[in-house]
Amino acid sequence: ARAGAAILKEHPAPHRLKAFLQLDAKNLGVVAPDADLDVAVGQCVVGSTSYNGQRCTAIKLILVHHSIADEFVRRLASAVAALPRGLPWEEGVLITPLPEPKKPAYLAEVVGDAVAKGARVVNEGGGTLAGALMTPAVVFPVSREMRLWHEEQFGPVIPVGVYRDEAEVVEYVRSSPFGQQAALFTQSTDAAAPLIDALSTSVGRLHHAVRTLAGRAALLGPPLVRARHDERLRGAARVLDRDGRRGQGGAGTQPPPRQGAALELRLYARACRHPVP
Repeated sequence: ARAGAAILKEHPAPHRLKAFLQLDAKNLGVVAPDADLDVAVGQCVVGSTSYNGQRCTAIKLILVHHSIADEFVRRLASAVAALPRGLPWEEGVLITPLPEPKKPAYLAEVVGDAVAKGARVVNEGGGTLAGALMTPAVVFPVSREMRLWHEEQFGPVIPVGVYRDEAEVVEYVRSSPFGQQAALFTQSTDAAAPLIDALSTSVGRLHHAVRTLAGRAALLGPPLVRARHDERLRGAARVLDRDGRRGQGGAGTQPPPRQGAALELRLYARACRHPVP
């Protein structure tokens, strides 16, 4: 606590900073009705299963709009079923045995709780165990009566819930005692803007319809520094200004896009009512 306080004092305006205590995390992946499903599925697989889902910033719950839920879950189940499983030293393996002796039993318990209350394991073989090696389980539909809705599973279990209105997502964020990271998949600033403030205390991954750093630079235009007068925009402006300048050197000098880093300044600008050309 003292170290954190000392770091805060180094900031030129510490009273303007938001501080939060990082303990557990129930990180959301929110899939809007207009999301690019290929992008959303691919990133949700990576976000929820890399390192067996045992990252504090892993996606721990996916909320998908009801209009696309069935198709999203079908594609997600297929992608998860294709993940190679085995021992860590085997080439190409992505899912490995869990290190904690009690973790497989706990994961089986929370999956069983969800199934008993109406959810299903939708990927073939999901949740099966071979010693400490667990086949990832996609559990759908998860609801607030189930432990997977609230508890941080910290392992290869992927709960998917459904929402009909953005207010349901906002209510989940505000009522949860946890908060660390969130991912939002959309192709519309109109869909994303209302959720920005609710997710403002989380590290955001806003997956907008921008594919490369050069594409981001072309879309955003040059005067990103205009947003610096608003504290909530400064960090995003620095990231995009830096990445945009890197991407303007042409195909020969452009670095590869950073996975999950489609941070689109227009979304912040819209939420804060500061237009960016």
